[in-house]
Amino acid sequence: MCGDQADVIVWDLIAASELVDAGEVNIGNKCLSLRLRQHITKVQSVSFSPYDTYISTLGGEDDNAVVVWDARTGTALCGSPAGPDSALCMTWLHGRDDRFVTAGYYNLRVWQLDASLPKLHYMDAKIGAVRRVFK
Repeated sequence: MCGDQADVIVWDLIAASELVDAGEVNIGNKCLSLRLRQHITKVQSVSFSPYDTYISTLGGEDDNAVVVWDARTGTALCGSPAGPDSALCMTWLHGRDDRFVTAGYYNLRVWQLDASLPKLHYMDAKIGAVRRVFK
């Protein structure tokens, strides 16, 4: 169904474990920490920044957008088209809460988050005439 929004749900696993240990059966809504809704029909990838400050999400081919969220409040900070063609995956750089990478069909981008504005800046990797699908 074109136009339906896809949710990213973040659960509190410590609370879930405590509820299960206490014998609770229906724990779903009691352990829901965040519900992030921005992408159309599909979420392709989700990644937490190294220090759990941010969550980045990558939409499917219908919107092909990357969005950065505040991990404590679930507020969308900024977003941008992920690339000239469909992006398939993303990950934050080791030890950096301000940089992540998206990759996919013939594109590889390094992103920098300017949290003070908030705004995303990207730099395309120079892969020359080589055509690759990055997974």
